[in-house]
This record gives sequence, structure tokens and C-alpha cells, in this order.
Amino acid sequence: CGMDFSMGDDLHALVYLAKNLRTGEFFADMDAWITEQTLNDSPIKHMYLEWIKRGDLHVSPGATLQPTLPVDRIAQLSSHLLFLGFGYDPYNAKTVINALTQWLCDVGLDPKTLIKPVRQNFATYSPAVKEFDYMVKRGIQQPDGKVTPNPMIHLSPSPLWPWEFGNCQLAESTDGMGNLKPVKANNSPSCKVDNVQMLLSALILHDMADGSIQPT
Repeated sequence: CGMDFSMGDDLHALVYLAKNLRTGEFFADMDAWITEQTLNDSPIKHMYLEWIKRGDLHVSPGATLQPTLPVDRIAQLSSHLLFLGFGYDPYNAKTVINALTQWLCDVGLDPKTLIKPVRQNFATYSPAVKEFDYMVKRGIQQPDGKVTPNPMIHLSPSPLWPWEFGNCQLAESTDGMGNLKPVKANNSPSCKVDNVQMLLSALILHDMADGSIQPT
């Protein structure tokens, strides 16, 4: 699970990444919250309201994210999902991570083994960008020589996926290393990319754990 909690008016994002251990393919789903204040001030409030009505976007009362909301959602999902790790951006995550730590302790799990910082910088994200690019573009060569698409990753039908990917552009680091990470295409208050970034964080977290996950 990739987790990001905004200090400004961005979305608060969770992305859940699951791997099929038989086929090696991945499935990604998401949750996102918007604060009541951000919703009321947004120039695309009508679009947000439609997603809220459908259950694709959630509202946090007031001007800041209520830390219990994402933790309660994780607790709800844990009734039928086994979470192997939570990767978070340490920037402005203290209150939610404290709440998550408390919940993990309450259910008898060790937060130190499950909660990992994943920084949103070029060096951390660039390998995951390249891995994701391959996963999306992978193809299978047919007997006639043609290559048909056979992606390794599949996304849930949430309308936030195409919207956020459409808001992204790839930025390249200025240190000459050619590292890449997804950023907002512009500074518009309607330009959100948080779940896309958290998909990469979840992939990084999977790669940290890969090899220790065994079929059941």
C-alpha cells in the first residue's frame, strides 16, 4: 500500500497493489480523500461531487485530513486482504502514521516491519518509473511475428486513474543522471497526480519485499 497525505489542497491517496503469484501480474486499486474545504473551493467541484456520489472519492470534514479515515479504511479492507507493507512519504505523514501504528499494535502486528518510508525523489522513483513502463508496454510475440499487448499490470475501473495519468508529465533530474519521476503537468489547482505517485511507491515497496512473499 502506497500512502500520501497532502499539506496543501492535493488529494490524500492510498494505492493497493496486489500480485498474482502464479502469473506474476499485478492489480492496482485506490482510495482518495479530499478535504471539505478543498472540495468547496475547487473549480472542478462538480466533477468531484460526481465521483463522491459514485464512491470513487471520499470527503474528510474540515480543512485537514482526519487521520482515522485512511486507517479505518485499511482496517475494513484487512477483513479480506493481507497487507504486507505500507510505504509512505515521510513529509507531513506523522498523524496518520501514528494512527496506523496504533491500529497495527492493537491487532498484534509489528509496525516496524510493515511501515516503510518511501521518499518521492528522483533517485527513489526512477527505477520504478522504468519498471512500470515495461509492465504497461509488455507484449507477446505471436507465431506470425506480430506483437500483441500483454501488460503485466491492470488497474481498477476508478475514473481517477485516467484523470490523474492525464495530469502527469515525466520530469528529469538536473544532476545529469537522467532519473525520472511523474510530476504535475501544470500548477492548476485541478491538476492532481497523487495516486499515480503512490502506485510507484507501492511498486517500490513490493520490490523491497519480493522474494519473501510465498504462495499459499
